[in-house]
Amino acid sequence: MNKDQPPQSRWIHRTGSEAGAGPADPTGNLQDAAEVARLFCDALLDPGRFRHTLVSLVTPGSREYWGDFGAAAGELRDIPDWDAAPVAEPAPENPEVAYVRIFPAGAAGTTRRSGHPADGAAVVTLVWQDQLGAWLVHAFGQPVDPATAGGTA
Repeated sequence: MNKDQPPQSRWIHRTGSEAGAGPADPTGNLQDAAEVARLFCDALLDPGRFRHTLVSLVTPGSREYWGDFGAAAGELRDIPDWDAAPVAEPAPENPEVAYVRIFPAGAAGTTRRSGHPADGAAVVTLVWQDQLGAWLVHAFGQPVDPATAGGTA
């Protein structure tokens, strides 16, 4: 597996524990931030099994901070019957950053334009990777500005 290939080309060649349908065999559009966020959350449901998928979905600048993805997986497990917003919200004044809200199924998830998730909710921060032509996950939990958090937008 060539680490310099875009994520979608790595997903096609899964082996062993990541073979089959599900997060390791996505059919989504990596140019749709909401679909990438959902795929990331689906893979977080079993971070041990889908570790390679999770690694391929995060920005290169944030990889060292994810560890085994256990903290993010635990935070997602705390959201009962989670659901992802169907549309990403662009960051103010930065079209290369988008936010997708994760909330308990049936809940609004956030007060509009508050910038913070409601109780029991989280936000996936995504950054557009021009060289890949895809959105990648930069953070999970609270909204993050990658430019001020040590990442690149």
